[in-house]
Amino acid sequence: MPPTRDIIDEILRDNPKLDVNAIHARTWDKMKEYRSRYFKEQVDIFIDSLEISDEAKRIVRNALLEPVVIDDVEYESFLVGIGRKMSQSIQPRSGKSAEYCGEIELQRQGLERGVHFTVRNKRSDLTLYHPDLESPKATHRVEVKNMKIRERGVRGLSFDGDSLFGFFDEPGEFTEGELQVIERKLGQTGGYVYLPIGTLKSIEAKIDKDLNHILRENTRFGPDMAKFVQTGSIPRD
Repeated sequence: MPPTRDIIDEILRDNPKLDVNAIHARTWDKMKEYRSRYFKEQVDIFIDSLEISDEAKRIVRNALLEPVVIDDVEYESFLVGIGRKMSQSIQPRSGKSAEYCGEIELQRQGLERGVHFTVRNKRSDLTLYHPDLESPKATHRVEVKNMKIRERGVRGLSFDGDSLFGFFDEPGEFTEGELQVIERKLGQTGGYVYLPIGTLKSIEAKIDKDLNHILRENTRFGPDMAKFVQTGSIPRD
């Protein structure tokens, strides 16, 4: 599929005076056209590899590409329907798995849920309390993300978290501009972005700058949060 801007430019070449709603609607239609074309090409490649009769190939091709109803929802093809259902099923579970991993790291440090930390309290995924929930003198909110930080993750540092914990696998998301925003926000919260060591090393190699004051490998998350519960602050070493 071409870049979205290329699709929009193609639409405007045909009709430069389209209003913004028409541009948006036609862009979505174009995207669906490209998707359908891609599915058909891939199905043809797959069917050609099968040692079955031409009639059987025709039946299989039609079954995969014709509109289908799954759970009372009509999709343009079986492939689109199954892909959508799987995506809807996996995405929330994927995010939940990251949250569970964060909770496990806290429990490994001897921290107890409902005593030293809470889950999904107000807007925050994890909230740590110094010295405990019953008599908190300080709190530290943690926004948990799975594999993509995206704009919402950075914005979460302002509204939902003082630190970010996740399994970010796209070093390219951490541009110099994004890192400047993160640095500014973490300067206000005293937290860190905790991420896999491989991603961290790739970012440091690309930026060629010491980022230890804002980025830490996510295996330090548990010990750092335990130290916060004990002292009310995260160690700056």
